[in-house]
Amino acid sequence: MDYFKRVISLKSSRTSDDVPADNEQQLLGVLAEMGRVTTGSRSVGEVYDQLAELTSRLIEFDRMVVSLIDGDEAFDAFIAGSELDGYPRGTRYPLSESGMALLGGSGAPIQLDLTSDEVGASAATSAARKSGLTSMIIAPLIWNEVAIGTLQFRSATTISLDETLSHRVSRVADQLSGAIAQSQARAALDSRVKSLECLYGVVDLLRTDALLPEIAWQVANLIPPAMRFPEVAVSRITLDGLQFQTSGFMASPWMISSDITLNSITRGAIEVGYTEPVDLIGNQGFIPSEYNLVGRISELLGSAVEGRAREDDLLIQKSAMRASVDAIITANRSGEILTANSAVARMFGANSAEELIGRSVADLVPNRYREAHQEGIKRANRDEEPRIIGKTVEIEALSLDGTEFPIEISLSRIEDHARARYVAVLRDITTRKSEQKDLLITSSALHAADDSIVVTDPKGDIQFVNQAFTRHTGYTPMEAIGRNTRMLKSDAQDAAWYKDLWDTISGGHTWHGELINRRKNGTLITEEMSITPLRVDGNEITHYITINRDITDRKRAEAEFARLSTTDTLTGLLNRNQFEVLLTQASRLLKEQGASGALILLDLDGFKLINETYGVSVGDELLVKISSLIKESLRESDPLARVGGDEFGVIIHDFTQEEALALSNELIRRISTLSHQTNGNPVAVGCSAGLTKIPLDGDKAKDAFTRAATALYHSKRSGKSRSTLYDDVPNLHQLRTSLQHTRERIAGAMSEDRIEIFWQPIVGTRTRQPLMHEVLARIRNADGQLTPPDQFIVEAEQLDLIQSLDWHIVNIALQRGAEMASPEKEVRLAINISPRTIESDFANNMLEILDRTGYPATSLTLEITETAMLSVNEQSQRELGTLKRHGISLSMDDFGSGAASLRNLRAVPFDYMKMDGEYVTNLAANDADQRFVSGLSQLAGTLGLEVVAEHVQDDWTMSFLADAGVGFAQGYHVGMPEPMPGG
Repeated sequence: MDYFKRVISLKSSRTSDDVPADNEQQLLGVLAEMGRVTTGSRSVGEVYDQLAELTSRLIEFDRMVVSLIDGDEAFDAFIAGSELDGYPRGTRYPLSESGMALLGGSGAPIQLDLTSDEVGASAATSAARKSGLTSMIIAPLIWNEVAIGTLQFRSATTISLDETLSHRVSRVADQLSGAIAQSQARAALDSRVKSLECLYGVVDLLRTDALLPEIAWQVANLIPPAMRFPEVAVSRITLDGLQFQTSGFMASPWMISSDITLNSITRGAIEVGYTEPVDLIGNQGFIPSEYNLVGRISELLGSAVEGRAREDDLLIQKSAMRASVDAIITANRSGEILTANSAVARMFGANSAEELIGRSVADLVPNRYREAHQEGIKRANRDEEPRIIGKTVEIEALSLDGTEFPIEISLSRIEDHARARYVAVLRDITTRKSEQKDLLITSSALHAADDSIVVTDPKGDIQFVNQAFTRHTGYTPMEAIGRNTRMLKSDAQDAAWYKDLWDTISGGHTWHGELINRRKNGTLITEEMSITPLRVDGNEITHYITINRDITDRKRAEAEFARLSTTDTLTGLLNRNQFEVLLTQASRLLKEQGASGALILLDLDGFKLINETYGVSVGDELLVKISSLIKESLRESDPLARVGGDEFGVIIHDFTQEEALALSNELIRRISTLSHQTNGNPVAVGCSAGLTKIPLDGDKAKDAFTRAATALYHSKRSGKSRSTLYDDVPNLHQLRTSLQHTRERIAGAMSEDRIEIFWQPIVGTRTRQPLMHEVLARIRNADGQLTPPDQFIVEAEQLDLIQSLDWHIVNIALQRGAEMASPEKEVRLAINISPRTIESDFANNMLEILDRTGYPATSLTLEITETAMLSVNEQSQRELGTLKRHGISLSMDDFGSGAASLRNLRAVPFDYMKMDGEYVTNLAANDADQRFVSGLSQLAGTLGLEVVAEHVQDDWTMSFLADAGVGFAQGYHVGMPEPMPGG
């Protein structure tokens, strides 16, 4: 092959018939390599041209035969119409006209000769030499080890052909043998399928509207008749997981297959073969025509699948465009609308989509955007890509009636026959923008909330937290989201507790309760929690929404308050309220056991003088010392309380009255002999006592207290420093007579209009400006002296005069308040009301007085003492609720002196909490009182109450109250009680 290339290369470099001198030796060298050359009378150039021409023709013939072997149909044209067609044996035949033309005409140096054996081939060779040929190469044509002819290469020149050229002729002969055999087999196959009728049948099927599965089944049955041996041929087509096969299909070693592909993805395959061995051609299982047939059908099926897919996609796209809720517009480069679906008409207020065809897209754009829109069209006309191609942007659109609305637009570009067009998908996002605004407001509200809000999946994995969650727990959203709420778990609740919680919420119910969790820094946090399951369409639970309120400070304040509400802050003893609770319990227990005990009330003699002489701090020190002395003299099981300023109470179990009396006298002796020094001066007090047995016939602790107080009163009147049993009190008739005189004194003061109304301001701790005035009553005695309320209010309650007294004060105060008020000046009043007054028709009576006097309900505050709230029942609560709905404010007075506080703060809608003055009087010198006041202020804040502090005595206390969050103050430092104008 290299020789031929070099000769042709030299030939192409020639510029004349003669070889130039500098190339002649090189040419002769090449020819010498190929064989001996006898020039005779011819020039070297002539010999060169002849050899080059022969070589070129042989190369072309070689190429043609190779292409025939690869399945080219040119071989049919090469032999068609000649005597070679059909291959009769024993005769030499010329080539067809097309074959002769290819090899250079009738004088071609190459001849195809079919003989029956090699002997015939040799004879042909001898005859050729006798005809004057000087050079000849003959190569046999062999098929199935049988000589079927020869390929002869002759030359009329004196060129001696070398071995290389002989090898090429032999190679061509081998290739030609195979080509002839394949042509023979293909001819038989073509005859069997009637000019590829099978293939045409496939094409016809694909042109119908039949479904692909039906087509695949029919094609599978059309293939076997096209095979060489149809009686044993089978086929199977696999398409998209479905199989279509001929009857009796079975896999065998004699199979060929071809994949059916679409967009480089295999969608199936064609399998064709024989169920038993067949006569093979050239030791090959299948001839090329069979491979070609299977391959061509798989291509057609692949194209059909692709075509059907494109048709389906186009149909789907058209249907989707018509049915789409999104508006879809196509426009040309000039911005002219070419197509639009019905959603466009609805979006822009057109009667139909056709109304928009031909209009400019600019008509749908607000004026402020049209310049930018036109600039975009210009860029498109300059073949510049618009900036929003491939993006989704939000802009304002303009409806045909001139209304602007927000839309979301996605723009893409397509090339249609070298013309650019644009497809825009529009979506009206008015609702979404509104929802986003609402969502932003909601999100802002969630993050601004004081309560911690957590959203989890059903497993408890956190999906959302607000800012309060971070403040409460210390975990940022990044640290919390994705983690389970178990990260907050503390050891304060056991497994059974958590199981109850999960059983509740997994059952679809909301759980409420208090939970102690652990912060990120390890400290504990108490939270008031509600967990609500969230369902989608009422089906399975998809989320849990947890709202937590940090009540750590409140719980701490409540715990401190609970401790202080049962304890006297100065002495650490029980306070009066808790003592009364224990007295009731003791009376019931002793009664059940059939045992007896005693109640002892101790009151210090001369203690008021010590306070006035040496100051309150000295008095407090003495009280603490006396408290310790009494406690040391009692058993641990004997409750001891400070029930008043200088008054103590003791409950004795399993004691007779005589034993209790002996104990009482011993306590008096120890207190009287107590040594106490102040600035080097001895300070001493005496003590008086009153006793009564317990239990009494009734269960009321109040009755026992009354009897003990009566006995104590007798001890005081009998010279003090002594003990008196109630049963031993002489002249009880005289005592009752004294109480009758008190009744007449109070009733006479009301009838004779000697109840004088004072008021005292309540001011802001920071502003120092009055909020309101508390109404205070005094009795003007016959001698002109005033009796303060603490000397007749208790007696009025005991003598059942309190209701009359309350209404008397209310009438006078509201009448004067109405007279003092004007449109420019509001007169706000706070009036104390006994719980005995808050009975049936209380609200109606109060509203009648307001209506009669003209005093506005919104200017009135009713004060009810905390201890009095113990006797407030449901009827009283309803009465107070009625007044509250009419605008009257409610205040709990003396808060901190009883244990009913928290319960009644929930039951009655109070607005103010007036702190018991006992915790305020010595605030500067008592750390415990300071903690109590601060805690109480925090507690009130969590309950939404304003706090008023009583008995404010100095400016330091005023500043402390302001810093502690106490909003208002009352006391001598703030303002003295004064007569209310109008009297």
